[in-house]
Amino acid sequence: MSQSIEIKDNTTTSVGVLIGLSAWSITFVTLIWGYMFYRVRGLLWLEDYIDGPIYFKVALNTGFLICSSFFLHLFLQQKEKKLFLLGLSAALLFIIGQWNLWQALSMRGLTVNQTIAGSFFYLLTGFHALHIIIGMGVLIGFYYLSGMAQTKAITPNFKFVVRFWDLLLLFWLILVPLIFILK
Repeated sequence: MSQSIEIKDNTTTSVGVLIGLSAWSITFVTLIWGYMFYRVRGLLWLEDYIDGPIYFKVALNTGFLICSSFFLHLFLQQKEKKLFLLGLSAALLFIIGQWNLWQALSMRGLTVNQTIAGSFFYLLTGFHALHIIIGMGVLIGFYYLSGMAQTKAITPNFKFVVRFWDLLLLFWLILVPLIFILK
């Protein structure tokens, strides 16, 4: 009368991903808390560096990230390689756009070591961009290493990476008003 308990990989992966996302989220929230603390106390903040062209770059980057998430979700439903590639391409455009934004702000005098505002700006947006790059690598890795490129079978691990991608989008949608809109 022995009963065997089968533990599915999916459950173990779910717990691992949940723990990882929780730790990452706590780090991100802590950085935002620090940003808000110094934002309230700061006399000189980002308003002096941001104008119409900068807002346009931010809006464009936000659109790229939203499109990336949208295409990845369509890929989960339709399993068409072109949707996966469109999602990655939009993410790459986001990274290029962020680099362009950083260069534009740097040319206006907003640097990492110039003000606390610059330090927090580059820390938060750099932390986010780093995770976008890591997420792109993980998406590509799961896509090709799991055989999804040949079989069109979506693995649970790939779905978890898309959830991570959604979390990156959510955090970006929190960062944009905090950094660029609220005065």
